[in-house]
Amino acid sequence: MLIFGNVFFLIVLFFSIISTALSSEICNKIEIPLKLDKFNIPYLTLIIDKREYKALFDLGSSYSIHIPKKDIKYFPQLKYTGDVEKTININGEINNNMLFYIPNMSIDCMSFENINGVDFQPWDVSIGSEAENEKLHEVVIGRGLFKDKLITIDYIGKNLIVEDYKNKFEIDDLFLFPFKDEDEDEDEEEGEDEEEGITISLKSKYKNYLMSLDTGASESIFVSSKVDPKEKIEHCDFDLGPKIDCKKIFYDFNIGGVNSFNVGNVANFKSDSILYPIDKRFKMDGLLGSDFFLSFIVKINFPLGSMSLIKLEKDITLLKH
Repeated sequence: MLIFGNVFFLIVLFFSIISTALSSEICNKIEIPLKLDKFNIPYLTLIIDKREYKALFDLGSSYSIHIPKKDIKYFPQLKYTGDVEKTININGEINNNMLFYIPNMSIDCMSFENINGVDFQPWDVSIGSEAENEKLHEVVIGRGLFKDKLITIDYIGKNLIVEDYKNKFEIDDLFLFPFKDEDEDEDEEEGEDEEEGITISLKSKYKNYLMSLDTGASESIFVSSKVDPKEKIEHCDFDLGPKIDCKKIFYDFNIGGVNSFNVGNVANFKSDSILYPIDKRFKMDGLLGSDFFLSFIVKINFPLGSMSLIKLEKDITLLKH
């Protein structure tokens, strides 16, 4: 019995050493659990430098990470640059952000380098009389974190897959097209971000709309002043706030325009989106929010500047609030 005990101990110790070695290895692919709140806003559970965080996943943010000041102490490599950058939300409210730099950070077993971030400041906008969204997050993760990665966003499957860059797309990706900020060369006004995100095209019979992907938006929104009046527009009864009439645009839009290929039914996005008077400094024609991400599995190849869509057949009206 004594010998068996010693052998068992050695075996356990051996496998423990193997497990420790494997857990310290750098990997090129991770799968992160994704949870939607009651407004279909996505949250991630992340292990950052061996510490667990709840993170809001916001493609609308150009930064890699937003960290509350109280948690800065947990990031020993973090250094403030001394720069202050201005950001603006859809209501025109401007925030001054203290910029910092992290040379290297790990999420699970994947390494991320040259991280830019800012102190966390609330910038969300609640439209209408609904109660404000409960704050479930400790940090915010923006699109800047994935500048050299390929990501797959799957709301229905409840996960976010992050992979090291590869210059290819899968044969099962039925629809692939480039994305681009077509206005990035224009002059900026105070508070404008020259990169308004991952911008794609929605085409109707009357107009080609440039829309920014925004996982932080609970619904898609069109800028009311930029919608062609010939579109099918109907009144609605949602309270958008004082002196704002509730209107929705109804259309089965074509996605991607002339730059896409393998175009078929997958290229259509059926919209019943709200029209809202977004601040005039916002250059795009609107935001694509949770209803878009509940319609497609979205793959984004940041270094290649392309994305692909896999259409979901679920009835998203059952998933919308």
